[in-house]
Amino acid sequence: MESIIEQALQKAVEAQRAGKLKDAERLYRAILQAEPQNPDANHNLGVIAVSLNQAEAALPFFKIALEANSSQGQFWLSYIDALIKEEQFDNAKIVLLQGKTAGLEGERVDELEAQLTTSLLVQSSETSSTNKVSTLSQERKKVSAKKEKKKNSIPNQKSLNLVQSPSQVEMNTVLKHYQEGLYDLAENLAKAITQKYPNHLFGWKVLGAVFKQTGRLQDSLALNQKIVDMSPNDADALYNLGITLQALGRLEDAEASYKKAIVIKPEDEESHYNLGITLKELGRLEDAKTSYKKAIAIRPDYAEAYSNLGLTLQELGRLEEAAMSYRKAIALKPESAKTHSNLGITLQALLRLEEAEISYKKAIALNPEFAEAYSNLGITLHALLRLEDAEICYKKAIALNPKFAEAFSNFGATLKDLGRLAEAETSYKKAIALNPELATAKQNYSLLLAFMSNYTDLHKFSDDALKHAQLNCSNANELLKIWEARLFTYIYHPDLSAQEICDEHKRWGNQFASLGQEAFADHDRTPKRRLRIGYVSPDFRGHTCRFYFEPLFSQHDHTNFELFAYSSVLHEDEHTQRFKPYFDHWRDIHRLSDEAAAQMIRQDKIDILVDGCGHMMDTRLTVFAHKPAPIQVTWLGSAWTTGLPQMDYVLFDPYMAPEGTAASEQIVRLPRTWAAFRPGERATQASVKASPAITNGYVTFGYSGRSERLNHRVFNAWGRILARLPEARLVLDYKAFVDPNTQAYYKDFLQKHGVNTSRIIMRNSENIFEGLGDIDILLDSFPHSGGTMLFDAIWMGVPALTLASPRPVGRIGTSLMTNLGLPDWVAQDQQEYEDKAITFAQDIPALASIRSGMRARMQASAVMNEKAFSQDVENAYQTMWCNWVSYLN
Repeated sequence: MESIIEQALQKAVEAQRAGKLKDAERLYRAILQAEPQNPDANHNLGVIAVSLNQAEAALPFFKIALEANSSQGQFWLSYIDALIKEEQFDNAKIVLLQGKTAGLEGERVDELEAQLTTSLLVQSSETSSTNKVSTLSQERKKVSAKKEKKKNSIPNQKSLNLVQSPSQVEMNTVLKHYQEGLYDLAENLAKAITQKYPNHLFGWKVLGAVFKQTGRLQDSLALNQKIVDMSPNDADALYNLGITLQALGRLEDAEASYKKAIVIKPEDEESHYNLGITLKELGRLEDAKTSYKKAIAIRPDYAEAYSNLGLTLQELGRLEEAAMSYRKAIALKPESAKTHSNLGITLQALLRLEEAEISYKKAIALNPEFAEAYSNLGITLHALLRLEDAEICYKKAIALNPKFAEAFSNFGATLKDLGRLAEAETSYKKAIALNPELATAKQNYSLLLAFMSNYTDLHKFSDDALKHAQLNCSNANELLKIWEARLFTYIYHPDLSAQEICDEHKRWGNQFASLGQEAFADHDRTPKRRLRIGYVSPDFRGHTCRFYFEPLFSQHDHTNFELFAYSSVLHEDEHTQRFKPYFDHWRDIHRLSDEAAAQMIRQDKIDILVDGCGHMMDTRLTVFAHKPAPIQVTWLGSAWTTGLPQMDYVLFDPYMAPEGTAASEQIVRLPRTWAAFRPGERATQASVKASPAITNGYVTFGYSGRSERLNHRVFNAWGRILARLPEARLVLDYKAFVDPNTQAYYKDFLQKHGVNTSRIIMRNSENIFEGLGDIDILLDSFPHSGGTMLFDAIWMGVPALTLASPRPVGRIGTSLMTNLGLPDWVAQDQQEYEDKAITFAQDIPALASIRSGMRARMQASAVMNEKAFSQDVENAYQTMWCNWVSYLN
């Protein structure tokens, strides 16, 4: 099997032959990052430079190639030819003679020898090419400067011992060659100087610097150590030694060398700066921050130090400070595209998305080929719900860098939200193929599989993602996001037991077991007083949760309860504005860290803090991990357990959570229903239609919920139901079912599980309430029930057949139908589910009757008795409070 380097080399050669020189150069340079002495990569980079009329830049590449493999005749010829093009005739003659001695011969050798013989002028190595600084040499120096100034310090007259010193001409000449990137000439002259002046540091320092720049790090290390031995109190020598040790990954030794240099020369900002880089690489971020600040104190216009300080503060989670540091760097060096991009990343993390967009666009204006900036701009635009614009950015990033795994992964997320699931799958697979250790891509692919109703390999990719994220301990935010996506998919998994799912939630929660140890000793424990209740959610907006929030919030008793909203809403809307008057106090925490939000809650002296999200998108459960209130409750949201040891209670009803239900919290069973429902404006404007079976003569089943709630078990049941009712139809009404590629995927999936897809109608109704008019019986999903889908169907007169599973989220339909007085519509197992579907479908008059009275039944039930539900919740809060006070007293 070919090695990765061999594969990359082959691709580079193919690109070079095809005339794609930029692609070839990028690949060759990538090879040299891993293997600096690779002869073919060095030689071919030189060939590219010569083809671009940049023979001067080609010389160091040809020299390294030749040193690595002197048996390759073409390497000699290319090097000699480049020297002639640069009018370095003396050097060309020397190399030609060496080549002939080594056995170089042939027609091309004779041609080069003749060309040299007829030259009118042979220029000396000291004066050749003095006015020629090649494009590649300039680029090399730019890249070196961008790499956080990791370059060797070249001596000046003040730092030298003036005993048997080289002449000023000798020093100027070798420095000129070094600064112009002519490392072969600099090396030869430096070696001559060391032979002529062996006790003088100048030649040794230049030689060490050349070795460093040409990738010969072990040689550079030996030389720099020799220099330090010769002059132990030379700060520049210690600095150079630190640079080389750092490049070799010997970070602790580099740290020691920089610190010795600083003792000798405490005002050397470069030593402080590079010490900061080393400490950051060691993970000692606070120490790195201190070093960068010292460098800045010495040199207030040190843009690179401000930029790296920003990176460090960003990793420390001090995002506002990081943004300030980046802005200072930009003020000093506004042309740095990388700094603009890093500022964008920080602003994005601060959820200041419009500002982040501006920063990314500035970065792209400065560097139109900045693929990372395009990809990050795509993430920001996605968060701003501008999905089509995000798609354009990802495509640009991928065009600039076809190997950009993160861009493919981010593109997959946008395609998923656009409902183009099949394309998203292709994008995620590409990301994983490019980088098998990219944890976010694997977890996002696992999440996508759930959205594609396919749980076969979901565990494998999620487990791999979690393993890689845990190994990369430096990115706690990434690990948290992977856990949240993982738990989201677990809740829907058809082949896991309720206890297994609950245990995985607990495993997540145990990460935070040491947080929130406050005893609330000073908390007011008066038994009968006005309680301060706080609700935390990202969904005080146009989210389906509003249909359940409003019946509670609007009916709360403000005499006995003081209400606080802790809103983590990213984009406020008209629904947010409608929510605000329901609360006595409104707090916006969406830009606050968990610690800051928890501190705010403590200062508000909240008695009972309620989570309304669970493990759903944009959750703030990690605020609850800090235990900011003495009593903490979860309700609604993901409708199950959190796994947090700091969460005290979960609110269900007797139908959702019978005895034996698995949960990490203590279960509180509200006496009637776990949630009241208030239909939205479009629902209240829609009229119930007559049963379509009366006109059609056959029953139309339907499903109008999210695709992650579907799975092979559901499809098998549906296939058998349709097989037993040859005239029946099934409508699948959701955005995932209309994209052509995704629709083709689902047709194949359904057929494999015995569903006759000729009797399936896939669509996405613009108005679901109109769409429900075409359906006689709603088939609920299992083992996870539908949510708002069920309530909407009932409101429109459509009865829902549901299957009660052991998990609470699998009994939402059970609670609803029981509260409606229709327990016969609840099946206890899959066979009963299928049998009941057949039985109900065969009695069309009964379907028509139940449909006509369904809305009135719902309005008269506990499900829409807002005041009673609110009182049930308040009674539960009072009981929790009394229990807490009694326990402490």
